[in-house]
Amino acid sequence: MEYKKLHTEMNQFYNRDMEEVKPLTLEEGQVCVVFCQELKCWCRAVVKSILFCADHYLTECFLVDYAKYIPVKTKNIRVAVEAFMQLPYRAKKFRLYCTKPVTLHIDFCEDTAEIVPAKRWDSAAIQYFQNLLKGTTHIEAKLCAIEDDNFDVYLYVTIKDEKVCVNDDLVAKNFASYAVTKENTVNSAKSQKPWSSLSLKSSPEKVINPALALWPMLMQGKVHNNLETGDDASNSFLEKTCKKIAAPALNGKTESTVRATVGFSFKENINISARPTVQVNRLLQFLNPDPLKTDDIHYEQQEFQKIITEQPPIVLSNKIEPLSTLETTPLLVDLKKELLRNKFLGPNLTESYCWPPIARGCDSVVISHDGNDPLLYIPPVLTFLQSGSCYKSLPTRNGPIALIICPGWRKAQLVFELLEKYGRCSRPLRPVLILLGLNKEEAKNVKLQRGCEVIVTTPHSLLRLLEHHSLLFRRLCHLVFDEVDNLFSEASKQIFSILEYYKKTITVEERESAPHQIVAVGSHWSKHIEHLTKEFMNDPYIVITAMEEASIYGNVQQVVQLCLNCERISVLLQILDFTPSKAQKTLIFTNSVDETEMVYKAVKSSSIFCLKVHKEIEFHFKYAVEQWKKMFSSGTHVVLVLTDDCMPSLGITDATCVVHFSFPASPRVFGARLHSMSDNFQNVLQKTNTATTLKSVDQVYSKAKSILLLTERNGCHAVGVLRYLEHTEAKIPPELCDFTAGVLEAKEDMKLARPLCQYLKRSGVCKNMRICPNRHRVHLQIDLPQKMSDNTIPMAGCVTLREVNRLS
Repeated sequence: MEYKKLHTEMNQFYNRDMEEVKPLTLEEGQVCVVFCQELKCWCRAVVKSILFCADHYLTECFLVDYAKYIPVKTKNIRVAVEAFMQLPYRAKKFRLYCTKPVTLHIDFCEDTAEIVPAKRWDSAAIQYFQNLLKGTTHIEAKLCAIEDDNFDVYLYVTIKDEKVCVNDDLVAKNFASYAVTKENTVNSAKSQKPWSSLSLKSSPEKVINPALALWPMLMQGKVHNNLETGDDASNSFLEKTCKKIAAPALNGKTESTVRATVGFSFKENINISARPTVQVNRLLQFLNPDPLKTDDIHYEQQEFQKIITEQPPIVLSNKIEPLSTLETTPLLVDLKKELLRNKFLGPNLTESYCWPPIARGCDSVVISHDGNDPLLYIPPVLTFLQSGSCYKSLPTRNGPIALIICPGWRKAQLVFELLEKYGRCSRPLRPVLILLGLNKEEAKNVKLQRGCEVIVTTPHSLLRLLEHHSLLFRRLCHLVFDEVDNLFSEASKQIFSILEYYKKTITVEERESAPHQIVAVGSHWSKHIEHLTKEFMNDPYIVITAMEEASIYGNVQQVVQLCLNCERISVLLQILDFTPSKAQKTLIFTNSVDETEMVYKAVKSSSIFCLKVHKEIEFHFKYAVEQWKKMFSSGTHVVLVLTDDCMPSLGITDATCVVHFSFPASPRVFGARLHSMSDNFQNVLQKTNTATTLKSVDQVYSKAKSILLLTERNGCHAVGVLRYLEHTEAKIPPELCDFTAGVLEAKEDMKLARPLCQYLKRSGVCKNMRICPNRHRVHLQIDLPQKMSDNTIPMAGCVTLREVNRLS
């Protein structure tokens, strides 16, 4: 009755359209009242996430009395009036007390199998739990603890007049184990008995205040994990309300029992009891004599990341079968063990594709968001280096067979340390780190230990070494470029000099039977990398997991159109090709259902065959896909307007044009949009002859196109857009350059309190000025030299410079 009254009064109040009850701001975790279209009423809710759209916000809200997640427009959100927040939330989160999931772990290295703790429940355990609840006639829960918003309970079900503790049953079936916590441990360190430590504290002064336990978090502050009773005076109102709610379950007993055993009747056959039984039935424990003691096991289960459909696919020049588990990867067994000992959680998506070709000794290029991670190449390179028989034709002199080039001395030090760690699992390779300054005598005096087969260095150090020890690298077979994009941007001339030397070395006649491999790993694709693959690699494997970089590899034309937000529709209609010479398929991405409907109406009214898809018309998906996949004649233009969340369901990869009507929410979303054109990405490594020259020229003009509408509402992204366009070598609108210059000028004006950039002071220029947080303007009042003792630095006279060797 209390909730019915609350529901009626709340809807009467909020049905009156009052501006003063609309929130001025919204943030995640905010308590509010929202209108639910499905229930046709106002409901109490908590904001879980906020989606920024062009015209409005769309929030995901959790209805705290209905346990439902719903999308809500901001116009349907109201301030939560305190009078309607007096009753507890009806939706509660429950967990099985001290019951943790386990799973069967197979150790392929030791050839053993054992049950170990898991981070999530197995699907079999979930199915068993659901089947258990389906056959029950009565459910009872005993509340034991509260952690954050979760209620930990012992759950009892009655099946055919037999009462079963679900917690114990899952442990007996080896779906779970009991976890010992500090709150419920009694002398566990002394007794070391796995089950006796589960006895609960039951002293009378530690009883639970049930009203406080189930009250909304904003009304109660932080709840103690032990559920201790609060001050009697402060809880008087809570106890009065609790008596009303709990009366049916108490059978009229309301004295001290109110504070110790209170049931909240959510359904007729489900009761929640706030006092755990001290001696809980442990019969099932004896049927399972070897329980897991999670407090004594410090093993963290390895979760191998699998290739799933939500992740962006790979762009390849050659076909590769991904190996998504460490067990199936072509690495040394001892190396796999070492990776496990170091808590390696791979292979990830990129490693599952790039490790196989590298481990086979093939030329490879890897472009990934994790392109600065040395583990992308170290394990497979170490594996290939174990096949000593393939190096027998090399000269017997001293010298490395593998060379790893890093962009700086810090990265070289990191790579060297990883080689030492994982190199212990293989035959002795004796890696050496070489960093040389400008001192020529230092380069002359370099001597390698006998049997050194791997050198880690930098481009400048290597060239200084080659000046005096050119014969040292006559055995070189493997050339690895770490952060190849940074190497080319910082020292492209030096890198190509090294490549030319390597090319001459491997073409010696007596080395024809020896392996030769180039591996380049980085975060960005560039023209330099394209030249590397064409001129110095033999049928390389190209692995790209960053889709925005894959679009650059695929020669996608990037266009940025600046316009006012109110002019986007008119600009969009000007962009669309109404009379294409070839069949065109265009995707227009929006951020909301309202935007989708608006764009769809505008395009359709312009006599273009237009389709629309969004979550509110999921039944329309099949029809849209069928229409999209039809064969169209030349001169036909098909347009599909959609929101980003529909892309995985559609699986489109053959679009010829993508229009970003709404600015992408993240680089990942931007990459997913570009992937919808992946069938039309060009293979830049495909060799053409004279007969196909005209055809290849024609392909340049028919390649995929990406059009981004940049408005005043996306001004904060202007610098990033400009940087990406420069990276793609696309045509940059002069207006964007001017606007970006103004943005950077304004940012510099705000950096007066920041210290002067160290790179500017050291080298006179900062290469990352656009994203550097420090100041790049000299201010006389701040940067004038201060007094040193009683003297100031002289302003005139001779200056003596001292040369300092720098590692580079």
